[in-house]
Amino acid sequence: MLSRFKDFLAENKLHHPKDRYLLAVSGGVDSVVMAHLFKEAGFPFAVVHCNFSLRGKASDADETFVRKLAERHDVPCFVKRFETEAYARENRLSIQEAARNLRYAWFEEVRQKEKYTQICTAHHRDDSQETFFINLLRGTGLAGLTGVPVKNNRVIRPLLFAFKAELEAYALENRLKYRQDKSNESDDYLRNRLRHQLFPLLETLNPAYRQTLDRSMRQLSEANTVLHDYTLLRRGELLKPAGKEWVVRLDTLKETSPLSFWLFVLLNDFGFSETVLHNLADLLAKKAYAGKVFQADNYELLVESQQLRIRKRVRNKKRSPSLKISRKQASYTLPFPFELAFKKAGPHSKIPRESMVGCLDTDKLKFPLLLRKYKTGDRFRPLGMKGSKLVSDFMTDHKFPQSVKENTWVLESEGQIAWLVGLRIDERFKVDKDTTEIALFRVEGEK
Repeated sequence: MLSRFKDFLAENKLHHPKDRYLLAVSGGVDSVVMAHLFKEAGFPFAVVHCNFSLRGKASDADETFVRKLAERHDVPCFVKRFETEAYARENRLSIQEAARNLRYAWFEEVRQKEKYTQICTAHHRDDSQETFFINLLRGTGLAGLTGVPVKNNRVIRPLLFAFKAELEAYALENRLKYRQDKSNESDDYLRNRLRHQLFPLLETLNPAYRQTLDRSMRQLSEANTVLHDYTLLRRGELLKPAGKEWVVRLDTLKETSPLSFWLFVLLNDFGFSETVLHNLADLLAKKAYAGKVFQADNYELLVESQQLRIRKRVRNKKRSPSLKISRKQASYTLPFPFELAFKKAGPHSKIPRESMVGCLDTDKLKFPLLLRKYKTGDRFRPLGMKGSKLVSDFMTDHKFPQSVKENTWVLESEGQIAWLVGLRIDERFKVDKDTTEIALFRVEGEK
């Protein structure tokens, strides 16, 4: 195992004589084996551990175990406790996403402050294969089918040469103690369902499926490398700088196939959404596109008769107007005339259906409210949806013209959009069976 470990680092250029490693150690078998291999190899390292405060005493016991492990190896140990659930709620993230964001941000902070060169995580080949299936199920390009990358900026995965069973055998052989995370036994997460349900089934179909899948993923990775190099070269031929803009000639673009793939290659780095790329491909196919404008957060794309032009969006540097709305004031004239009224809710309450009337649950609002212009990066949860969506993507999906996008206002409650004025209320502020009072925002005339 030690020999394979050293060979893997050498083959993938993950070790240099002056490297100092920061090892992410949870206390599980994978990270404990990783620490042991670094110690046996004589490489300088420190241990970093996150206590996510998610499993009560078990999380604290993990922290204590990792501290003692670092003492036995006679290496520095950096530990931080996070209020993960609160962070997830505040940022509207899943617990897994929240933990991941907190983890890597703090690892990088420690790496820079303490002057370590690489951050090491204990991902192994099983993790990589699980990632393959997760990406396959959720939808992905070719890159998503190559598994966990060996290196991502300053983060390296020095155990990707080994399967989980090999690490467990090594721990047993070397009498290494480690912690068991009981959350790994639950099927609440997709990754665990793959481990407990799909993989045993695959093993009955092909006992050597892990090795077969490993070869296939390696071939996909090699194909992705070749494709990336080719598309990078072709992109330079198609996308030409023109002063402060970029230009793509339509006659040359239409010779490429498939068109949707090359639009992604050319425009994805500018931040245009998948919806925009799909709509653009449809327009080009119909040959009815001159004068169309598509926007991303920082760029806009102009479709002309003979070319596509991409340029940076011009921002209005003047401060956007805004207005605080009090529960006590019923009538407003600026920035446009509208009225605010309240009425009791009941089983027979009639809710107006006009687009310029926003009906919201008063108890879910926090006054004073803020009425302001839409800005890039705004997100909300459109009525009827479970997840959040960029306002820009919502307007693009519904094909609102540019004039509407530039004159869109939002009604905000404690930093959350409650109503995209005249377009859609937010799911979190809707009137439901538990509503006792309805707040009616009625816009008079055109805003």
